[in-house]
Amino acid sequence: MYGGYPALPRPLDASGHPVWSDHGLSSAEDDDPPSLDSVSTPRARAPPRPWHPAGEPEDRAVPLAEELRAVHAHLVLSDEETARRTYKVKQALGAALAPVWPKADVVVYGSYAFNAALRTSAVDVVVEKCGDVEHILDVLARLNPSECVVDDLTKGGRTGAAKLRFVKGGFRAAVAFVPGRSSGRHAAKQIGALLAHRPAVREAFTIARVLALQVRCADPTTGGVSSYALLQMVIAGLAAAPAGDQDAAAVLTRCFARFGHVRVTAADEAVTSLVVPDALAGGALHVRGSRLPRLLALFKNSEYLLEKQLTRCTPTPLLGVVDPYGAAFAACPRG
Repeated sequence: MYGGYPALPRPLDASGHPVWSDHGLSSAEDDDPPSLDSVSTPRARAPPRPWHPAGEPEDRAVPLAEELRAVHAHLVLSDEETARRTYKVKQALGAALAPVWPKADVVVYGSYAFNAALRTSAVDVVVEKCGDVEHILDVLARLNPSECVVDDLTKGGRTGAAKLRFVKGGFRAAVAFVPGRSSGRHAAKQIGALLAHRPAVREAFTIARVLALQVRCADPTTGGVSSYALLQMVIAGLAAAPAGDQDAAAVLTRCFARFGHVRVTAADEAVTSLVVPDALAGGALHVRGSRLPRLLALFKNSEYLLEKQLTRCTPTPLLGVVDPYGAAFAACPRG
């Protein structure tokens, strides 16, 4: 799986060899994919879009906003699976915490807190009101190893973090341990309320996250940008859209138009910075990351494709990017 969707059968060439890799890019560049301008034209036709309604012809005229809605529904977890995963995490941690820190609380944050998780999203939780950080090992040792495996653990000062893998459920969890209450509770409530009342933002945010995942720009630890930064970019697109034209297509187009033409400043060769309005906390958000120029180049190319499709109800080339073959990259304009 990649980017929140299951892999589809690969198209084969005349010799029976796969045409594309599972990542939609050549297998030789897993750590550093080429620029959008360097991607060559695919040699075979991509399979039917997995979100396309069954029984309807592939060339049916589809408004862009409608297709974005269908892609979003295809990519996000169902409410039932979201609830199942969060329950499993809270149950496992609750049992392990009780003998060590009986007053600790397990609070779900991130995309699972507001029903916007992709299939590959980790469950983000914060264990609040922890005691001595040295006892984190005692907590993790009480997890059932047949159900949950600890992949990583870091400690610093009075806090700690662990990455868990739930073997039977096939999903991951990112756990933070803090001594008091998390400062992110208010922001999480704001984001949840925003996405609940603005479905266009939810849909546009999902597509932006998948696009960032495709070009490996969604992990801040490797030079990418955070989901919070992507959300703020999408909200900026909403603010730029006229009041009567705020579906996902309009929001994404204006988001890409605003940031796809921004020149980033570089203090050195490895760090770039972009100032984005922070609609939730107020003020400005300084987005940094060595892969930020790559993300903005994707926005620029995606804006071109979106603009073409807003005036024509045809299958949208941009959204081919959510299949594992990267067909949309080949359609991006050169130069």
